Amino acid sequence: KIYHFFEVVDQYYHHFDGKVYMSFSGGKDSTVMKFLFDKWLDMNNYPKIVYLFNDTTNEHKEVLDFVKSFGDEVTWTRPKMTFAQTLVKYGFPLVSKQQARFISRYKGTKSEQMRQFYKYGTNKDGSQSAFKISNKWHFLIDAPFNVTDKCCDILKKNPVKLFEKQTGLKAIIGTMADESNQRTMRYLKEGSCNVFTQGKEQCKPLSIFTEADIWALIKKFNISICPIYFDQIIDGDLVKGEKRTGCAYCGFGCQFENKEDNRFTRLAKREPKRYASFMDKLGYRKALAFIGIKTT
Repeated sequence: KIYHFFEVVDQYYHHFDGKVYMSFSGGKDSTVMKFLFDKWLDMNNYPKIVYLFNDTTNEHKEVLDFVKSFGDEVTWTRPKMTFAQTLVKYGFPLVSKQQARFISRYKGTKSEQMRQFYKYGTNKDGSQSAFKISNKWHFLIDAPFNVTDKCCDILKKNPVKLFEKQTGLKAIIGTMADESNQRTMRYLKEGSCNVFTQGKEQCKPLSIFTEADIWALIKKFNISICPIYFDQIIDGDLVKGEKRTGCAYCGFGCQFENKEDNRFTRLAKREPKRYASFMDKLGYRKALAFIGIKTT
């Protein structure tokens, strides 16, 4: 798989004459990807490329500190709005991207036909679509707050698109096909770790790697990763390490976590002041309670 990684990045790098950059999130996957890519550059005596960290303003403190440890090696970019501002203007990222999008569109449209589509999946011709608000989440339509998926575009996609437009560099990203069914299907559809379609160019050299592969590489090469993945003692309490990082206060998928030990209860111990601000000043605690998520 390492040889495959080298072949994938070699093809992509030369296709664009070295005008590429790597998306570096500070997570374990992108840290391993950076380690392997640096080895490939050294093997070929190629100059360093741009490693881009997009500070969404919704990052774990440990991740921010870890990325800062790379110094000038990493280029930073930020969105035009903060995460807190998106909460106030658009609502909370709850349940899933798709469900939040459908609920938001249902509440925003004046078309009765579109309401029928988003709520029940009813098309104009009377046929049924599977893409609708799940019956389980119909009650969120009448919630005293809004839900949204717009924060993903505003905080993550837009700053990166602007960077690519300004620099002309093409992306190398650390997604793996086994992370979700959607990514597996996309990989099978594309049939390659490299995409050269104009406007959609991407290199995904970790596509065939698994979670176990990443940890095996970390152990084999003694790669230093962000400490957030490991258990730690904070104020006398054991706080379990995170399996994934991403946006710290994102609520997508939180309903599947342990009610007593979830991303938010752990954040309360790691970042008490910031946690209190999001939960109480911005009303996140009430929104989470509305869907049955325990906070502290």
